[in-house]
Amino acid sequence: MKKIFFCFLFGMCAVKGFAKVSPEEIVEMFEQNPEMFNVLAQMSYHYGAGKNQGVDSEEEILKKSLQNIELDSIPSIPLTETENTSKVENSVIAFVSPYCPHCRSLIKNLIQLEKEKFFGNHTDVRIVYAPTNSASHCAIKALMAAHKIKKNDGLEKTLGIIDTRFNPVEALDWPKLFAQHHPEISEKSFSEIMNCPEVEHHSKKCAQYISKLNMESFPVIALCKKSSKKHKKELKDIILGNPSHIGLLSQALRVKLSIK
Repeated sequence: MKKIFFCFLFGMCAVKGFAKVSPEEIVEMFEQNPEMFNVLAQMSYHYGAGKNQGVDSEEEILKKSLQNIELDSIPSIPLTETENTSKVENSVIAFVSPYCPHCRSLIKNLIQLEKEKFFGNHTDVRIVYAPTNSASHCAIKALMAAHKIKKNDGLEKTLGIIDTRFNPVEALDWPKLFAQHHPEISEKSFSEIMNCPEVEHHSKKCAQYISKLNMESFPVIALCKKSSKKHKKELKDIILGNPSHIGLLSQALRVKLSIK
């Protein structure tokens, strides 16, 4: 755009025998050539808009970050149990925060879709929690412990306990609350699992990956497909935010992952 602008000015200067052009003369040129002024104005607008949109959008930044990270190495909680891992063609990785009500409803919807056999044996669905501070770190350990004890049923019920409108996450006594919902599990057993080294390590690793990805808002759903050449999962697309209804979520996943 700048080259064309200067070519235009150079041409006008050439007519005047390479004489210096004053600002007043440039204004006069544009007044005498309104079409050229409109063309340059449009070019300037599109040049600036394209420059800003291509680099600065949250979606593009996240896609580039996720493409540069080994997705299989990110610590996560599996929601699906595939019979044969060699058959897994798709991966759905949901990056969530325990504070976010949209994230909690997303996880419940993903669990419901798994119960309805929506994913079959060809899609691996995983949850990556974002420990943003000590309170969410504690909540994540509790959710992981619930999943270890009761798989997705325990996870789903524990998600229902978190309600930041009435119960600040940092104030919750997780072992006691879980035991109330599952009387067959003692507070001591839950506490031991929640605070074991494996769960602590998992939560810290999640925090490291979230920091690398510079994620600022949740949820983010990464959709991956197995590459036939490299036999690795490669990022295909992402969904920012949570589709408001389970029907919209299933429709988006079906289209983007070509699920029949």
